Amino acid sequence: MFFGFSHVAMQKRVLITETIDDVCIQILRKNNFLVDISLHPSPQQLNTFLASGYHGLIVRSATKVTAEQIAHAQGLEIIGRAGAGVDTIDVPAATAKGIVVCNTPFVNSISVTELVFCFMLAHARSIPQYDAAVKRGEWPKGKFPGKEELCEKTIGIIGLGSIGKEVAARAEAFGMHICYVDPYNHQSPYKQTDLSSLFRDADIVTVHVPALPETKGMVTLELLLSMKKNALFVNTARAQVIAPRALEEALQQRLDLLAALDVHDDEKPGEKLLAQFGERVLLTPHIGATTHAAQYRAAVQVAEQFVDFFCSGKMKYAVNLPPLPDDLYPFLDLSEKMAKLGTILLEEKPKTVEYTCYGSLELYAKILERAMIVGVLHSISDISVTHVNAALCAQQFGLQLIKRQPDTRKKYGDAMTIDVIATERVSVRGRLNEDNEPRIVRINNFYQKADIIPHSQKAIMIYENKQGVVSVVGSVCEKYNINIEHLDITPDKTDQVMALAVLETNPSLAAQHIIEIQRSLGKKGIIMSKAKLVDF
Repeated sequence: MFFGFSHVAMQKRVLITETIDDVCIQILRKNNFLVDISLHPSPQQLNTFLASGYHGLIVRSATKVTAEQIAHAQGLEIIGRAGAGVDTIDVPAATAKGIVVCNTPFVNSISVTELVFCFMLAHARSIPQYDAAVKRGEWPKGKFPGKEELCEKTIGIIGLGSIGKEVAARAEAFGMHICYVDPYNHQSPYKQTDLSSLFRDADIVTVHVPALPETKGMVTLELLLSMKKNALFVNTARAQVIAPRALEEALQQRLDLLAALDVHDDEKPGEKLLAQFGERVLLTPHIGATTHAAQYRAAVQVAEQFVDFFCSGKMKYAVNLPPLPDDLYPFLDLSEKMAKLGTILLEEKPKTVEYTCYGSLELYAKILERAMIVGVLHSISDISVTHVNAALCAQQFGLQLIKRQPDTRKKYGDAMTIDVIATERVSVRGRLNEDNEPRIVRINNFYQKADIIPHSQKAIMIYENKQGVVSVVGSVCEKYNINIEHLDITPDKTDQVMALAVLETNPSLAAQHIIEIQRSLGKKGIIMSKAKLVDF
């Protein structure tokens, strides 16, 4: 199974630390999860909770999951953020410990977009001022500065991701002109420009970028002062994108500038510096995603990701793993099991893994390599290695991974060959059958007459190709009331001197049975060079 995690039949414990729509809890409990809720625990309390063995943690924006909390975690496999940003989670620390971090990146796009337009329309028509005046009994028709239309105005969008695109689509409907800055999006129908030009030319600038080292402080005082007369600056992304005190100084120097912020440096009760600018600034307490629809979607998506992760190993929105096509997951499972088999048959600590990916798998070689590392290290150590921290663990163990170029003349289709190497070498080839089920088709020079199905326990035995082996195996199994479910024997393709037997029984064999088979063969003068039980 992808990630090597156990099936959810072993009940998984999930801790939720913030208010979330009940549908999240319902989905998890329906799928046999044990769910505990502790709202807004202190850092020390969270340390204690995670040390008690929770397998999953669900947070929103208030809970800080630091390296300290991650260090305390025992058995934690996944952290889910019911929202877009993960800047409150120490992703590198989680990655180093093999913990998947996932989010729900698109669920709040509409909600944040609509808040942007709330800000723009409120400023354009002085809605807050008129509302307050009429409630005071006044009738100041036309007395406030808001007499603008959005139509024909230019909106500058910083970051044309999921939210930026939604803003652009609605701005088009309003008849606005659109320009944008995004180093990763060059295919948009809108006008792409540079940051200086965007601030200079736009009537409204709205920010939609994550908090990253390259975006921190990107909105400078110089840029803000370059804005057009009566321009509006909107930030519903992250406070860190504005250089320290830049907006405050710009508002002090330019009495015509307007601003609207949903994100703040200090997101807790208390006086806000920008409040001094009165009606020129609109401030909301980070409510961009606070709609019933967005909260419901976030709750559903984070719960469904936990179910997929623990039941099938699939991960849709992991931030510390690359996205994977669905049809690759069986190959990840196969890759891990092939490497595990090779390591067990090697009977010594591997130094190198050489592998070849054929067909379309060549495109995903580095991802499959992670699965190979997991298969090897799970067989020789008890460290917590997953696809997330596989590369780091391989370095720590001194395991070298070498990718070979495939021989395209060989018509293997989508297949893999994995060689696990120390003083000896064990080579394993695998593919999927017609039903997309993993199969092992070769071990060293033993080409299986019937493919090995890598699930449940198998006894793998390599011995001298002589008469009497089947009778010995049958006698030992009969002695212990063990049924032989499947026995496949394949001679060495090169010289026929050795043979490989793959035995599946019910109940499973134990080490003592293998030893007895080996001794009985020895009495018949048949040497068994390898005999291993492999739990797939």
